[in-house]
Amino acid sequence: MKNFRYILILAILSSTNLISGQDITFTFANAQITNDGTDDFYEADIMIESTTDFYVGSGQLYLDYSTAAFGTNISANGNMEYSQPAGSILGFSFGLFSPAYKDFVQNDNTSSRVSLSFQQNLALVALETAPVIQVTSTPKVLLHIKMRYADVLEDPAICFFSDGVFQDQFFTACGGAGIADCTNSPGTQITNDTYDCSGTALSTAYIYNNGWTPSDPNGVSTASDDINIVAGNVTISSNTSCDNITISAGAGIMVNNGVTLTTASGMVLESTSTSYSSLISDGTITGTVTYERHVNQTASTGGNDLITPPLSGQGFTDFIANNTNVVSNAGNTLYLFGPFDKTSGTYVTYASTESAALTSGVGYRAATTDNATLSFDGTVNQGTVNTAVFNSGPSFSEWNLIGNPYPSYLNVQNFLNNTNNMSVLDATNVGIYGYDGDASDGWVIYNLNTTDANTIITPGQGFFVAVSSNASLEFTPSMRRHGDSDDFITGRQMTSNQHLRLQLNNSSDTISNTDFYFNLNSTNALDPGYDAAVFGNTADDFAIYSHLLEENQDIDLAIQSLPVDRLTDGIIPLGINANAGQQLTIRIANSNLSENVDVYLIDTQENTSTPLNTQDFVITPVEDLSGTGRFYMAFNEVTLGTTDNDFNTLKVYTLNPQRKLMIKGQVDQQTSAVLYDVNGRAILTEDLKTRVNSNEMDTSGLQSGVYMLQLSNGVSYYTKKVIID
Repeated sequence: MKNFRYILILAILSSTNLISGQDITFTFANAQITNDGTDDFYEADIMIESTTDFYVGSGQLYLDYSTAAFGTNISANGNMEYSQPAGSILGFSFGLFSPAYKDFVQNDNTSSRVSLSFQQNLALVALETAPVIQVTSTPKVLLHIKMRYADVLEDPAICFFSDGVFQDQFFTACGGAGIADCTNSPGTQITNDTYDCSGTALSTAYIYNNGWTPSDPNGVSTASDDINIVAGNVTISSNTSCDNITISAGAGIMVNNGVTLTTASGMVLESTSTSYSSLISDGTITGTVTYERHVNQTASTGGNDLITPPLSGQGFTDFIANNTNVVSNAGNTLYLFGPFDKTSGTYVTYASTESAALTSGVGYRAATTDNATLSFDGTVNQGTVNTAVFNSGPSFSEWNLIGNPYPSYLNVQNFLNNTNNMSVLDATNVGIYGYDGDASDGWVIYNLNTTDANTIITPGQGFFVAVSSNASLEFTPSMRRHGDSDDFITGRQMTSNQHLRLQLNNSSDTISNTDFYFNLNSTNALDPGYDAAVFGNTADDFAIYSHLLEENQDIDLAIQSLPVDRLTDGIIPLGINANAGQQLTIRIANSNLSENVDVYLIDTQENTSTPLNTQDFVITPVEDLSGTGRFYMAFNEVTLGTTDNDFNTLKVYTLNPQRKLMIKGQVDQQTSAVLYDVNGRAILTEDLKTRVNSNEMDTSGLQSGVYMLQLSNGVSYYTKKVIID
């Protein structure tokens, strides 16, 4: 192609096949500045249209440009990219080895001008089978240019050069049977070409990637510009216009009070399965707003999701029309989308005829077919959102499915500590119960133990709460936050509390967890916001849990918060529900307790004490297990029955009907004796006499039942189950 221009000029001068009855016009479109993370580029499509339909054969264009913006000889210096993208005329192909066009050549015509040329590959008879590449009166993309800036602040000054012989360089398609035969069946030169450079005016792409490129659009961008927030959080502090604005997953945008953000084509907030975009607006947003929220797919296990619309005002009819990936039945008459119905205690499955409005703050169960996003359109919630909650219904009466109504993250502790919310939430369940994709292993519980001041939940996240009466819960603007965290599907968040998690599993790999926290905020009784019952307050048929040590009302706890001194004193009753005949394993699943704290699991029926720090407790029960009374957890050195320690000569028994608990044998050191009931409450405490043959404890004031006696001399512990009749 070195002498292409010379040969082409000769061809033009000698050709007699000229068409002057039609006009073709070349324009620029979609001009914008882009950035690859290192360099800035000018990009644009070159369009072609014609007063008469035809298929183009060969052609050549010349482009002038500013050397101040791009430097000189941009082709030779690697600063020019001439491409044929999918959807363009020159990019069309009938298959991997059958492109419609070929020989795409770019050359420096002068130090400030570049030429772009191409040739026809397939004959006209083949091109005619692809009307999509026919040049018509509707402008179509011919090719794409991308030029690397030397100085992005300079005017690019890009325009067609068409003086003299540089004009009218396009021909109609050649004939032939397969490959174009331009020798025996040449095309015809088209004259009266028109070149319009007005489309080179830039549509600037303002990109924020923890910093603006090419500059900050606040108060500067126009209605033809794009704004893309890729990473980090930005603030719109001046009245700003743009064509469209996109906030990528993990990024955030704030519109200040008194500021108007105007979009011609709208705002889109994106999310993935692990990260969500965030919008906090105290100003005015003009134009459509869409939140593309990730929703878990359906599955036999580990499927579905709980969500709420992060925007207000959309009806289910419009929503379902925009989201064909919502799980439905074969006839698309029922959709796996709907709220939790308090009158029946079950999830609603919306029908295709449903016309209800989707309400921000109300939770919905949903699922997608492709583990992708659902698109929500509507108005941005900026003020307080009050969500009605009820303590009613045939089952799960206190439980309500609600959600974060904002297109931003929500601070958990701000929500829980809200004065109104604290008075409405059930004292045993002050927390957010999140679905992690599989309710069989318990719910993710966010309360004051499991969160810190920075814990947030994602935009449009649904969750359950338990309430004590019919009332409203408040979501306030002060709870809004930016963030980049995941939803509940990946699990819980740890804090700096002293924490211990016990895990129960069986031979079928079914898992249940229970958590204990030790801190200065807690007591042995109910601590609202710190203790949390299992979902529904009653443990499942397969579960491990605990009960309150004081003021116990037989509520099964998923989280029990206790004073720090429980790590050195006392025992904690455990509840285990499981069927007979299955091997059960209890182990420490997670712990940040001091390495000096030993954790023991006590089985009073088998008279064993298992150090969980170094081994798992394994048992195959011969009868079904249910409730508390058999298993306990204790800390540091605990022995059961007669073992080799300071108490190995003692005998413990009861005298009836005298109702006395006898401790037979001498103790040589100061020793305390504590009698606990099955709930771990200390009922009697006495200091034993040293160097006497026996000590006794008066149990006449106690009810008949099973108790645990613990002896401690500061070095060793001794625990034994006793029965008082």
